[in-house]
Amino acid sequence: LTDGTGALAFLRVLVCRYLLLVHPRELAEASPFIDYDATLAQKEDDSFQKYYSGKKQPLHVKRKRAFSLHGIKLPEYRIHITEGVIPADQVIKKAREYHTTVTVLLTSLFLLAIHTQQSVREQKNPVAVNIPVNLRKFFPSQSARNFFGLITVAYDFSSQPDALEAVIAYVGDFFKQELTKEKMELRMNTYTAIERNILARVVPLPMKDVVLHISGSFSNREITGALSNVGVVSMPKEFEPYIRLFDVFTATNRLQICMCSYQNNMVVSFTSPFVSC
Repeated sequence: LTDGTGALAFLRVLVCRYLLLVHPRELAEASPFIDYDATLAQKEDDSFQKYYSGKKQPLHVKRKRAFSLHGIKLPEYRIHITEGVIPADQVIKKAREYHTTVTVLLTSLFLLAIHTQQSVREQKNPVAVNIPVNLRKFFPSQSARNFFGLITVAYDFSSQPDALEAVIAYVGDFFKQELTKEKMELRMNTYTAIERNILARVVPLPMKDVVLHISGSFSNREITGALSNVGVVSMPKEFEPYIRLFDVFTATNRLQICMCSYQNNMVVSFTSPFVSC
């Protein structure tokens, strides 16, 4: 239905409406208006189709099989959730000490944390983390529909140092190379081309589900975990005194981090299908 950006826009309006009902006197003059100035057509826009140019990269760039976390899974497809609240300004300060961004710092720490679970033998497989990328930062769009891409940063601890500074340098360089409009356009076009393929459109849905399941299984072999930074959440000033923090997490079949910050509260949420992580 939507991605993190679209879901957050909906949640912000929902929170404002809720607070107006709970505090009608205190917020009598407040407006539930959220700074999402877009027409209905713009919100419903399929930006993947809008910005499809035809240029694309090879559908699959061969990568080594990634290290995989294992453990006893929770019953009934439940997920284990662990959340931490940390001062956003302190995280920013620490990132600046390493001359990097918050996302690069936390991605590097995530890679190192997973590495501590690797045996010597398992280090032949790199630790690979999926990072969702908001394509609205590269292509003008006010769509409330899905409009994001993915990059995968893989770090091979068998051949690269395990010092935090070295991991940060590697991840930072990787982000600089991959987070460009040209690279994101190639990725976007590759997957949009599949949707536009006439054969793919006429294939019965049950058959598509089988193919996607098999394809997903192969792709999952190249991913250890995922990290998603929703970013800074803002609300109209009238509502700020009634809100302490926002948090976000998703259902997942692997270890995943989702994070966002509101005022000075940064919430880092870990979700996992395993009992012990």
